[in-house]
Amino acid sequence: MEKLEGKSLNSIYNELNEEEKAGIQQQIGRYSAMLNQLEGERFGYYGQPDKQGENWFHVFKSMIDDTVYDAERKNVDLRISVEELHDLLGRDRRYFEEVVTPKFVHWDLWLGNIFVKNNRITGLIDFERCMWADVLMEVGFRTHDCDKSFLEGYGICELSKNQKIRAKWYDIYLFLIISLESDYRNYETRDPYFWATDRLIQRLSEVQDEKF
Repeated sequence: MEKLEGKSLNSIYNELNEEEKAGIQQQIGRYSAMLNQLEGERFGYYGQPDKQGENWFHVFKSMIDDTVYDAERKNVDLRISVEELHDLLGRDRRYFEEVVTPKFVHWDLWLGNIFVKNNRITGLIDFERCMWADVLMEVGFRTHDCDKSFLEGYGICELSKNQKIRAKWYDIYLFLIISLESDYRNYETRDPYFWATDRLIQRLSEVQDEKF
């Protein structure tokens, strides 16, 4: 980070006007699309080759299972029915079948991991969570904060029904991860836990009712 020019986008975002924000979001979309062009041989986290596999659904399911296991280890109440979670994921398995090519996904491109100078992106950091996966895992596709300018930069006008369903499931995975961070990272506040579990409950309900 000492080598990158500029500041983290998170630190200056509120100082930008809407036009400047839109321009940067388009850049994020373009850079995300460039990263996602890289293809791998197996799905899964880059740093966990022992957990990689050739079937995206199986790998994603194992990622969900790992978060549930981590919640049980720390007695974290996810405030949802784990049984229902597994049942619904099994029900929606067919929507994952169209993902056949592992693509390189940063997965953690939130504003704090993007450096900007003069409204131009100068660098992306924190690749430790990168994976070979469905490109819709990228932060820019999260349905609670999806930006039209990001989609324009990425080159997608609108997600298909199958894509919207998978995007909801990737929301759920993200919320599961954030639900655990207060306990695993010993945060001073449990605000992230309540923020994430509230949204986890909401998103699981949407998946159950097939509201896409």
